Amino acid sequence: MTQGASTGEAESAVLAAHPILIIGVPCYNEAEFLERTLQSLTDQTWRDFAVLISDNASTDDTGRIASAFCKNDNRFRYHKQSSNIGSGRNFNFILEHTTSRYILWMGAHDLIEPAMVERHIRLLERRPEVSVSQSAHAWIDTKDRFVERVDDGDLDGGDADDPDRYLRSIGQNRNNIGANSIIRRAMLNGVRFTDVVGTDRIMLSHLAFRGPFATDPDILYKRRTFATRSGNNPYMERLTGRSNAAEDWSAFAREYDRDFAGLLGDRADSDRLRRALALRLRYHLPVERSSLLTRVLWTIRRVRKWSGKISGMMRRHA
Repeated sequence: MTQGASTGEAESAVLAAHPILIIGVPCYNEAEFLERTLQSLTDQTWRDFAVLISDNASTDDTGRIASAFCKNDNRFRYHKQSSNIGSGRNFNFILEHTTSRYILWMGAHDLIEPAMVERHIRLLERRPEVSVSQSAHAWIDTKDRFVERVDDGDLDGGDADDPDRYLRSIGQNRNNIGANSIIRRAMLNGVRFTDVVGTDRIMLSHLAFRGPFATDPDILYKRRTFATRSGNNPYMERLTGRSNAAEDWSAFAREYDRDFAGLLGDRADSDRLRRALALRLRYHLPVERSSLLTRVLWTIRRVRKWSGKISGMMRRHA
């Protein structure tokens, strides 16, 4: 149950409120890493925030660890779902039961650098047009050791409500680092995670339409990677909470189109822009792979990808 509130009250209550920043930590059976994750929050140089830990019906020691943090630091609150609602709905739960100007969804096995919150908040306060303040990420292993740097493309600049930036986001958000970055809550504008594969990509494109993404070049967020992890559910099972959920890329394309159409409204060029969206989805993602057009686009993509790799290797050995 929620620390300080009954389960029934949590159905409609605001569980955590802060004028500046809510950090949401959705989790499921993360006892092995959760203490390190929460400690990285207490180590922040910017201390003016609140935390909501939403436990998706864990069966390990997650609840005990989270409750201990709540007792020792009144910025932390803990809520346990009565059943596994899927990670997508758990992310939404945090959004819908908190209030703040900015929000950060943080993986319950991830780490952040002590300066992360301060650097992003100061940037967002300085640049009110920005929808997402992100940084380079790094993959780390189960011992917190560096594995690989992770970057996404450039989505800075442009106007507010920019359809070109939305279209560019399809290819630029290769690693979806914006999903674990600090987001201006008002820019979400009602968009939510759904049970459709790739739902985080759609949310990030929505945010890219509303405003630029500002990127700090330093590694401030560390995402944990697992070579092998016992009990690690497939992606769609984690997302939906159902063991029989399938990756439906056609449904993904339809949801992307609905989101873009809603943002475009009655613009005179909306049909052309929606056709451009469909082409970009076929080029960058496994949408309608069986069609001749998609096979041609994916062949072009593979050729360009390998040409870039070969060119890079030749430059390094020159």
